[in-house]
Amino acid sequence: MKKILSVLLIACMLFCFAACGNNENNNSSSDSSSSPISSAQESSTENNSVDGDTSSTADVSGDSTNSTASASSNPSSSKPASTPANTTPNNTGSTSSAPRQTPQGSTYTPKSNLTGTVSFSGSTSIAPAMNALTEKFKEGSPKVNFNITRLLGSGTGLADARSKSVSFGMRSSVYINSSDDNKTLDCIQIAWDGVAIVVSSAVSNALEGYITINELKAVYNGSDASLNAQARAAVLKTLVPINREAGSGTRDCFNNFVAPGTYKSGMKEATTTEMMAQYVKDTTNGIGYMSYGSVSGSGLSALKVAPAGGNDTTANKAAAKEISAANIINGSYIISRPFVLLRMKGWALTAAEKEFIDFVLSAPGQEVIIKAGFEGLTVAELNTNRAILGLPAVS
Repeated sequence: MKKILSVLLIACMLFCFAACGNNENNNSSSDSSSSPISSAQESSTENNSVDGDTSSTADVSGDSTNSTASASSNPSSSKPASTPANTTPNNTGSTSSAPRQTPQGSTYTPKSNLTGTVSFSGSTSIAPAMNALTEKFKEGSPKVNFNITRLLGSGTGLADARSKSVSFGMRSSVYINSSDDNKTLDCIQIAWDGVAIVVSSAVSNALEGYITINELKAVYNGSDASLNAQARAAVLKTLVPINREAGSGTRDCFNNFVAPGTYKSGMKEATTTEMMAQYVKDTTNGIGYMSYGSVSGSGLSALKVAPAGGNDTTANKAAAKEISAANIINGSYIISRPFVLLRMKGWALTAAEKEFIDFVLSAPGQEVIIKAGFEGLTVAELNTNRAILGLPAVS
């Protein structure tokens, strides 16, 4: 009898264990079959959310290509294969089709015991880039002294380069001086920049965030009659233009692309980038122009710019491009220019001058320029400019 009871007890226990195992397997199977559906739904939701954000961003900017390009944290990592469509400065070797990619393999080895002085004068637009470059260079060569003086515009840089008053004169425009200057001065390009059209946020809103080249021309030469056919004429006629001084590289660039002809009489003239920003802020409905690298922190808004432009405001607004690193590189933002250093031909470089310019025209130096808010050169551009000063090529 005991044996029979034992057998029955064991059988019951085995039955229970089997039943429990089947229930657990069924539950597990149920969970696993529902889990992919849930994951797919979550994935679909997240993807829809991202797509929605992207389209929303494009709608706000009015140009999805620009907003995507501007989002890059490192402009040099994915640069388009064309350069600004502006006049090539003499003997700088700027190209129109090479990728604007700074050399990744080239390096610069600092020399800690290097001594000497390197001096600069001229363009206020180049000054922020030059300050960043000299600060970085001194980390590896602390005994070298730098003098950045007479920041009175590109004309001063040209004059001081002619007289050998400084190591390098800084000029922020296409080099278009006399043939005598072309024969006696070397022009070494170190970067690209754009010229931003700046206004207050209130004026930007009134103009819907953009302006055309023809509208700029009319505002700066005072030809209000040419604005009469514009639906925006009432706003445009209230703008108070502010100019840079004669000899300014930024003004030269503005002239090259906007070609206002004779300027409106009585305009204020700013002699520095900082003064331009202050004049625009202090002037009701003021409008001015400055280096792209100086817009951040100025408290001003940069307008999108459309080519020429007729009376079709819808088409003009669609054609307007924001000033950005990507748009300066690919030429869609049309008011752009080179940053150049001027030096008398045949004037031997000191050890400190040679090492510094070697650094500027290397990958580490170009990275400093990019971080300062400007755009670096292609490998081809770097090597052509290095050759001017007898420096070896980089790759």
